[in-house]
Amino acid sequence: MKKRILNSLIILAIKATVLASTPSKTFEGQYVGRETLTAYRSVREQTDDTPFNTSTGAHVHAGGVAVSRDLLCLDCRRLHRRCPCPMGGGRLHYGDWLYIDGVGFFEVNDIMGARATKHIDVWVSSLAEEKAFDRRFRGTTADVWRIEAK
Repeated sequence: MKKRILNSLIILAIKATVLASTPSKTFEGQYVGRETLTAYRSVREQTDDTPFNTSTGAHVHAGGVAVSRDLLCLDCRRLHRRCPCPMGGGRLHYGDWLYIDGVGFFEVNDIMGARATKHIDVWVSSLAEEKAFDRRFRGTTADVWRIEAK
């Protein structure tokens, strides 16, 4: 419980720092591309047989996203955790922070099934949240940036 509270405080601090240091939508980071957006919940119909765990083994949380396999570093995919390789290469890593235009800030903590490409799946906790997200964003594309910690 304490770890979740601490993680939530860290997430809020990062968001506040990025927002405070970035006028409008201008910030330092690497442009990932224009990606398709959807939402998912922790139910077996949308995940595997451990719906509350991400592919890294961590517990799902608000602000987490699953990315399609083509967007995630090959070593991260193989290791099921953040790899030690450098940030370059144009691929995302577990633990990277993303800014999705019009949606907000998210942490890469899961991977999607093999069929999806150029896709980001935002984790939500309830059916109501999923429906609200889908009404607004399902199937749309948005500009995505990897936010680099300074």
